[in-house]
Amino acid sequence: MSFWSSTGNQVIVANQNGRMLERVDVRRNSSGAVTDFVFNAAASLDLVGGPGRILAKPMAIVGEYDLSQVNADGCGGMESNQYMHMSTGTPGPNISEFTVYRFGLDYPSAPFFNAPNTPEPLAVWEDPDNGKIAGSDLPAGSNRDAHGMALTGDELHQFDRIRNVVEVFKMEPPWNQLIHSDTMATPSTWPCGSLIPSPSVMPLQAVVLGWGSSAERRPPPAGS
Repeated sequence: MSFWSSTGNQVIVANQNGRMLERVDVRRNSSGAVTDFVFNAAASLDLVGGPGRILAKPMAIVGEYDLSQVNADGCGGMESNQYMHMSTGTPGPNISEFTVYRFGLDYPSAPFFNAPNTPEPLAVWEDPDNGKIAGSDLPAGSNRDAHGMALTGDELHQFDRIRNVVEVFKMEPPWNQLIHSDTMATPSTWPCGSLIPSPSVMPLQAVVLGWGSSAERRPPPAGS
């Protein structure tokens, strides 16, 4: 996954296997047109830490949701209008999954954290083909897979990297509903493509989605 900085002068890249956050500098001419992309190794941020590396403070978990509330395999998250939007895509080959969630932002600051599955999502939009199998319930190669999200004005765009479409949601009240307004086809060369503004730099804390059985749960908050 990657996104553009708010200035358009860098591309921030998530190096999943290397557990690094990488930066690519964008070179432009006097007219502002892009002329080159240059990997900036000195700007790499090590999310694990170690000798001779830039160290990041470990992420603190302030909220978590198991599979009874949120499906597995999320890929996409954007904040808008004081709400957080996330999605879940296919959990396995040919399985259709396309769900969009809206959460509030009433989470405590670390080291405090909420009990599991609280607060519940404010709104959920689920595709009617969720759970169907391509090649059996659906034509081969036609399952859904939510992957990548972007904000454009007052709209939330959720991409489907298999069907190559964008589901469009209005960012307007009532906030307890995800208002689906359009389905747009994208060129086949655009799977999972988007331009996303850079978030503000702030201490890392996380809401964990779709973790496993109750035996894997962390202890509840103190005093609960």
